[in-house]
Amino acid sequence: LVLFHEDPGESDLTLWSQELRLLSNSDGPLTWLAGAMYAEDEVEEDRAGFLTENFLVLPTETERGFTQTTESWAVYGQLEYDIGDAWKVHGSLRYTDEEKELEDAFHYDILSDFFYVQNVNKSTELDDNWSGHVGVDWAVSDDAMIYARVTQGFKSGGFFGGFPFTEDDLDPYGEETVLSYEAGFKSTWLENTLQLNGALYFYDYQDVQGFTQVFSETTNTVVTKLDNLGDAEHTGAELDMVWLPLEGLSLQATLAWLDAEITDSDTLALDQAGEVFPIEGLKRSYAPEWSTSVQARYEWNVGSSLLAAVQFNYSWRDDLNNEDSELSNINLAAFSFDDYQVLNGRISIGSVEQTWDVALVGKNLTDEEYWSQATGDDLASFNSLPTRPMSYAVEATYRW
Repeated sequence: LVLFHEDPGESDLTLWSQELRLLSNSDGPLTWLAGAMYAEDEVEEDRAGFLTENFLVLPTETERGFTQTTESWAVYGQLEYDIGDAWKVHGSLRYTDEEKELEDAFHYDILSDFFYVQNVNKSTELDDNWSGHVGVDWAVSDDAMIYARVTQGFKSGGFFGGFPFTEDDLDPYGEETVLSYEAGFKSTWLENTLQLNGALYFYDYQDVQGFTQVFSETTNTVVTKLDNLGDAEHTGAELDMVWLPLEGLSLQATLAWLDAEITDSDTLALDQAGEVFPIEGLKRSYAPEWSTSVQARYEWNVGSSLLAAVQFNYSWRDDLNNEDSELSNINLAAFSFDDYQVLNGRISIGSVEQTWDVALVGKNLTDEEYWSQATGDDLASFNSLPTRPMSYAVEATYRW
């Protein structure tokens, strides 16, 4: 049952940018990089949609649109310094200036000849202008290296292009910032046939961006908006391996653990039944606690001019959404994602020089049923997007 339909509409994007870099070319222990960039972009959007007669209120048809412009410039630099043969220290610093403007935003009810909002203009500027990192690398031996680094970064704010019913719905959301700490190692073993890498990290997010639900007095329904939700912390560990046990055979494996949680927030969100819940303490959606992948590939020569290969990839993801990340049982029923596994395969033959190859590819060979996305449209309907079932394809590649 489709309650709301929206045509593709028009969305025009124009942009241009310019960047200049200077690099050192000395043979000494100090190397450096300096640069500057400038960019502009403009997005013009116009869409129309309508509610069908199946909705609980009278059918309606609306049109909405806006123009958003972004102007940004930045200067940055990076230094690396070798301390003897075993140690290297490095750092970078970047200053970014960015301004976004929303112009002529509107939401028009065509059937009633009524503007919910019209000629709305808003602007926002980047507050956290500085980003960069400091780090150190220690070459323990010719086959092992340990590293550590601290990094400050940001994700720009902006305007949510949803359905505005008041001018306040078009207020900008701010940038999301993160201070990350990471330490790890890189190593090779067994006469360079085994590579083993690992890392531990902690990400401290401020003003994380995400979708939340509020009650609209205009529509008397729960509506979704993009906003700053509060602060979050991500703690994780990763381990990956590449092993070449014999000629032609390569084995790869990865294992990752993640604990991602909203740790400090004043945001109160509404579930699909309109009940109010705090989001502080919730696990973050689409952040599985455990995930792993394995790949095996074997290559062999067919005569003197052909190369054949067979490859299998297996991956598994823990629950993407569960009771720890959803507001209530009704949201859990609508938006939960169970764990899933996927097995893919590929058999190919081509030239030894790898200028061409032909392959038979199989995706989701176990025909696993799982979902890539589940959302609500604020109109009492829910949308779940299934992934592709078991499928096969023939691929031909030529490189020149």
